[in-house]
Amino acid sequence: MDPTNSNKIVEWIGANLNTTMFIVYEQILPNDAFGSVMLQNLKHRNIELRGIHAYPDLKSQKDRYLSRGWTHAEAVDMNEIYDFYIDPKEHIRISKLEMLDELEEWHLLASHYCIAWAYKASTESQKALYDSVKFVNYKKGSTVKS
Repeated sequence: MDPTNSNKIVEWIGANLNTTMFIVYEQILPNDAFGSVMLQNLKHRNIELRGIHAYPDLKSQKDRYLSRGWTHAEAVDMNEIYDFYIDPKEHIRISKLEMLDELEEWHLLASHYCIAWAYKASTESQKALYDSVKFVNYKKGSTVKS
């Protein structure tokens, strides 16, 4: 979708719903070598990621919502999700399902995908509710605010 149109959706939701949350899975980093090849491969399949250059990194993903009046926004790449927020027991289970011998390729691929989320809260109690959502950081052994 063209970013002009998707921005209109983000703006409309933010303007018309007092309390809302948006979660997206996006491709990022189109301008490095891997990102360029990724876009070329998609183009050969007649797939165009129209918004990737408008929001090419984690900061721009967050700013997309914050600049449109959303209360809070975050974005993390899939490496961070996998490394910090998935239980190490799940890592072991996954590794038994599929042997991955090229970890460098996995990390490169995972750095080009992110989850971004934003919320808009109209009252302090609603903001507190969203802020109470935590992810367990298994490396630090603590909870991390969303």
